[in-house]
Amino acid sequence: NSATTKKYLDHWSQSLAAPWIGRQVSGYLQQLGITDLSITGEVCTLTDYATSNRMYCIEQKAKELVEKGIITHDESKQWLDELQSMSKNGEFFCSLTLFMVHGVKS
Repeated sequence: NSATTKKYLDHWSQSLAAPWIGRQVSGYLQQLGITDLSITGEVCTLTDYATSNRMYCIEQKAKELVEKGIITHDESKQWLDELQSMSKNGEFFCSLTLFMVHGVKS
């Protein structure tokens, strides 16, 4: 269910300390006088629901969505069941982009 997934992702990103840092880090570091700046990205991909749930707290975040009235209990159950079914059928995919930043302070 893409609507529930979007609500989940919106909630999850709002819980991050700096959800836009990947877009802002270059400018921040340049303002601090960092030179020889290098930023690389790595994508962590997972195709197993259980591992993804342990890493990203999918079920806990879904519970929070229900508690906040963003989705219903039935929507949460249907969505989680769908994710688990996708995992069993080899159709589950989850990813997160990580950034590595290196520079020199003059």
